[in-house]
Amino acid sequence: MMCKLEINEFLEIILGSKYSVSELVSALLVIRDFEPVGRTILSRILGLGDKKTRNLIKTLETLGLVRVTRAGSSLTSRASMFLKLIKCFDSHGFTVSVIPCDISDVNILFLRDKLIMLLGDPELLIAIGYSSNSHIEFPGVPPELQNELSNIVKGFVGAGNEAIALFRARKCYACCSSFLQALIVSSRRSATISRSL
Repeated sequence: MMCKLEINEFLEIILGSKYSVSELVSALLVIRDFEPVGRTILSRILGLGDKKTRNLIKTLETLGLVRVTRAGSSLTSRASMFLKLIKCFDSHGFTVSVIPCDISDVNILFLRDKLIMLLGDPELLIAIGYSSNSHIEFPGVPPELQNELSNIVKGFVGAGNEAIALFRARKCYACCSSFLQALIVSSRRSATISRSL
């Protein structure tokens, strides 16, 4: 799996933390949408306790991704730059996640299974696909549904290679961040398989 260099730089920063990619990115996405956001609101949206939310914010601040003031938490310019690449949108009542990665060498079934395990709810995920030069494809999805799904996500894809996930929920931060974490795990698995061949 090949991702934009900026995504890899972002992952290098957050992978050393005691928190999962999903937890950190979920918090960053919420902060992006509501900044400056107080700890109580962040805690409520993420469904976390106060102590965990406080420690999560402190970790993000230590990593240089969040700035904390009396008004609440805001993203640093570094975090804003990275999150411009991780698209998480509400479209037609669904959450669309688009990440600039070429997933042509990733086993879609493994990626799907990992994503479902991270989410803990198989009903949330509708489909995983990819865009290559604005052509959108959802492997394993019947042709009659391909157009319908493509219409939901087409406004969010660019001209390059991008991984796409579509979820049955409105503005699901955990869905988007879990998709990024599943991509990381799937790319490591692909690299391991390639080395063993």
